[in-house]
Amino acid sequence: MNNNEKLLDFIGDVDEDFIPELKQQTKHHTKKNRIRTWITTGGICAAAMLGLFIYLSRYVGLPPTDQPINRIYPAFDLEPASKELVTLSSQFEAESMGFEGLLAYDIAELANQNPWSVDQNLSSLPVFRNLSYTDSSSGGIAVYLSEEDMKVMAENVAATLGTSITGTRYEYVKDIMGDGVNEELANAPYSYEATCDGKSLGIKEIEISIFGNGDIRIGFSESIQLPKQYSFTHSNTDNEQADDTLQYLTKKFSKLLQFDSPTTYSWADRDIYGEENRSYYVYNSSEDTVENILGYNFTSASFAPDDQGNLMLIWLTNALCASECLGEYPIITADTAQNLLIKGEYITSVPTEYLKNGEIAVDDIKKTELVYLVGREEYYQPYYRFYVELSENHNGDLPEGLKVYGAFYVPAVSGEYLVDYPAWDGSFN
Repeated sequence: MNNNEKLLDFIGDVDEDFIPELKQQTKHHTKKNRIRTWITTGGICAAAMLGLFIYLSRYVGLPPTDQPINRIYPAFDLEPASKELVTLSSQFEAESMGFEGLLAYDIAELANQNPWSVDQNLSSLPVFRNLSYTDSSSGGIAVYLSEEDMKVMAENVAATLGTSITGTRYEYVKDIMGDGVNEELANAPYSYEATCDGKSLGIKEIEISIFGNGDIRIGFSESIQLPKQYSFTHSNTDNEQADDTLQYLTKKFSKLLQFDSPTTYSWADRDIYGEENRSYYVYNSSEDTVENILGYNFTSASFAPDDQGNLMLIWLTNALCASECLGEYPIITADTAQNLLIKGEYITSVPTEYLKNGEIAVDDIKKTELVYLVGREEYYQPYYRFYVELSENHNGDLPEGLKVYGAFYVPAVSGEYLVDYPAWDGSFN
């Protein structure tokens, strides 16, 4: 992984136009492969990342053992850390570069198979504390897993791929941040890089990267070719072709994923030229409503194609290996959340002047979903995400008919458990 890639991992997704070396090799996708189009200069990546959980008995209560366990995605541990529900901060940091906007000719293009639906009538959902969280004064860099944790996770990932580790190195926060943080944080492991023999996949080498928050990146010395009957592209693959490709990839990497009930999905927004930005996912679904929602948000895998339609990267994340359950929190309904949205009680990175007439009208709300923001937030808690059609006055040279939908968030947790919502002015701008 080169320095620009490390920087991108650390600060979040930035438009690759500003980092030329990343046009052919990026964290999730290449120049035209953005699951979200960040209007102006870039922005945060909200896509649901992806998951792996192995053997960490101290985090989820698996039986302790001295031997590595090649196990992925055990049952969610929803045992609360204490009997009392603590109050939460509802805020998350909006990026300073650009805003979260998705481009499509119609909202139907943004269908992403989120398993939540309004008719589920949920009264509560679990909330988790992100143990890898550091605030912006420390650069927001995610650290928690120990050197030994990372080592064991890498060994287990290698075993599921039918290979073994041939070379390793640790990277520490100080290697990225320099002297800008305190000594304890500076000496914390940021990542563990393991090089493996790639014969099991017909290539020279496999590189496994384990990060301090549990994220796992699997890269290849050369992209892996798919059989000719599969279409695996960013902009020339339809939904049916994408599903066939995902079925193939899920089967090919079944030992790595070890999903009991894999559910695949692919969706695409568009770039400023109107071309599709398609992404490919699989998650471990469940017949239990809550576990199905958690599986979609916490335990999924992402496959990234290169510009030739070959497999370039696999991303896995299990935020729950660096978190603790705080308990079941009562949640508000989607209708209540929409009323708060209309009143201006929302969280967004969209400038107010991009709204039609400077405010949100019911007719401008085109889609509602419930999501967990899994990344660098202090708490993993549910939010209602509203897709609001924005004014065309700021669309510039977009193709005719291409619409911009801004993402607006309303915390789903009931207000008595939030210390900072809704007592604010509803805008970051």
